[in-house]
Amino acid sequence: MKKLVALMIVALAPATAFADRNIIAGSATWDCAKDSTVNIVHGKGTYTLKGACKALNIQGAGNKITADNIDDLAIQGSDNTITVGTLGTVSLVGNNNKITYKAAKSGDKPEVSVVGTDNKIDGGGGGGGGTAPADKPSTGGGGGGTVKAPAGAKLIDCAKTPTWSTGDGGGSYKFTGTCKRISVGGGENSLWIQTVTTLDVGGGGNRFWVGTADTIDIGGAENQVSVDVVGTIKVGGSDNQITWKKAKTGDKPVLKGQPDKNQITQIK
Repeated sequence: MKKLVALMIVALAPATAFADRNIIAGSATWDCAKDSTVNIVHGKGTYTLKGACKALNIQGAGNKITADNIDDLAIQGSDNTITVGTLGTVSLVGNNNKITYKAAKSGDKPEVSVVGTDNKIDGGGGGGGGTAPADKPSTGGGGGGTVKAPAGAKLIDCAKTPTWSTGDGGGSYKFTGTCKRISVGGGENSLWIQTVTTLDVGGGGNRFWVGTADTIDIGGAENQVSVDVVGTIKVGGSDNQITWKKAKTGDKPVLKGQPDKNQITQIK
């Protein structure tokens, strides 16, 4: 299982080091040479990330982060400010986030996919000569299905494997075509899905970017799902975050289970 770093804010006094891979404060410094994947799962923190970070995943609002290098930056939240030296890709769901980078890892600018409004991504050290405000994805359409998977994600062709499942954790998977059923029982996985009839999630702490889904059925907790078009959302777990753009029929998806214990939001 991929080793993950959980950054947790449970006190107000500042700290500058990890204890058992956790930050017990609202500010901290972390060396990505020790663990290159960093998760920030709370808000209003101040963090400094040194060295080459493979991935920075943010679920929260109002964080301020300074980093030397981030290959893959994923944000689900609002009002975050990230300043980074070298940046590879950005996957963002939320509003009023500001990302400033000095250089792209490859090409003229990072690969960017954004769902939300009033987000700004600026290159050249924030001098105003970089990318335009990123209110829409750079690759058209927007939302879960157009967020690009990293190069290291395992590719799965739904035409050859229409039904797929995993009980493992910490994996990255990209699905092309139309899958009949995708089941995830493990945790801390990242899945990029083009089209699926039923997405069944029993695990927790997973991240999903989905183009079209007939049914999303979540029994676990603290999962994050970004979907472009969805028919039915069923949630038996709690503290899941689901953002959707359009319903397959009508004005909104059919909601089942206990949606009041989860955050289900439409992003236009």
